[in-house]
Amino acid sequence: MGSVLEKAQLVKDESARIGVYLKTLKPEAWATESACDAWEVQDVVAHLTGAVDRFGPNIIRGIGGDGSAPEGMPPAGEGDMAARLRANAQVAIDFRTSLGGEVLAAYNDSRVRFDD
Repeated sequence: MGSVLEKAQLVKDESARIGVYLKTLKPEAWATESACDAWEVQDVVAHLTGAVDRFGPNIIRGIGGDGSAPEGMPPAGEGDMAARLRANAQVAIDFRTSLGGEVLAAYNDSRVRFDD
């Protein structure tokens, strides 16, 4: 694949495409079970939305040469992976709950922040 800038553009384009698709969903579709265990569609979107704020600082640290684990997390390959996945799933659910009915608006806001 191409340069870092080309990859970033790809993420921007796909994020915009997802946003267009999400606008077409009927309200009941947001509560549909997803392919991800324990998540509904709205939880998957909340996960994508929160990732901009949660993972951005980790990426910046990595670019700066800091490969240590994020605060509160064990180093890669250590710890209980099942517990880590459950905790990650719950973070998305809690975040979605905190957004109320504004998951799509929050997704679009995070997409704009990422694009900037």
